[in-house]
Amino acid sequence: HSSSPLMAQTGKAALLVWCKRTCAGYKNVNVTNFHTSWRDGLAFCAIIHKYHPEAMNFSSLSPSNALANNQLAFDTAFKFGVPKLLDAEDMLMEPRPEMFSVITYLMQYYQVFEKKVTRGTPLLGGGAAPSSRPEKPKMTTTEKKRASRHLSMGLSGKNAVSIPNCGKCSKQLIGNSVEFMGKFYHKSCFLCTTCSKAFTSNCLNIKGNPYCSPCGRAAFVKIRNEKTGGVS
Repeated sequence: HSSSPLMAQTGKAALLVWCKRTCAGYKNVNVTNFHTSWRDGLAFCAIIHKYHPEAMNFSSLSPSNALANNQLAFDTAFKFGVPKLLDAEDMLMEPRPEMFSVITYLMQYYQVFEKKVTRGTPLLGGGAAPSSRPEKPKMTTTEKKRASRHLSMGLSGKNAVSIPNCGKCSKQLIGNSVEFMGKFYHKSCFLCTTCSKAFTSNCLNIKGNPYCSPCGRAAFVKIRNEKTGGVS
């Protein structure tokens, strides 16, 4: 894939650009931030509808039904693989929803909806969950011989082959590997930060660390409570 201007950005700014682009043209949706723009639930619904228009009747939704809109979005997104990191009531407890919570939740939207469509370079410096390494074009017999020769001689150049090392064990990647935060790992080395178990599905990326779904939700709640002073 060729990189777009959007992919050159990182972090919150890039996520906001993606949200604005995805929600463009939807009635009563105007994304300008990560708090008040999401309070009535319509922006969440717009993203889901953009990728899965069959999942809901967006035109029937009203900004006055904020609780129902958020509940619809969270329930529907969950069916497509987005973990429930937020409750509909959370979005209405304050005039301005807690920004960290919204950003972390939207990172999962990007991973589930956009990444599965584009399979491109991760958009976010801190929000892209792991993806399988893209398959390289098949080489001809001549190209294979040339690549093998360059590899054995350790030559550099446009035709040389460079095999990356695992981000955990530092050994060369052989067999199945996983990409996370711009690094590659042996599948057997890529484990949950908390429980050290292998992933059976996409992991949650919380502040740049990979977690399984249960551990990720626990880490998310802990960090959110530290930021807000709340008690879970």
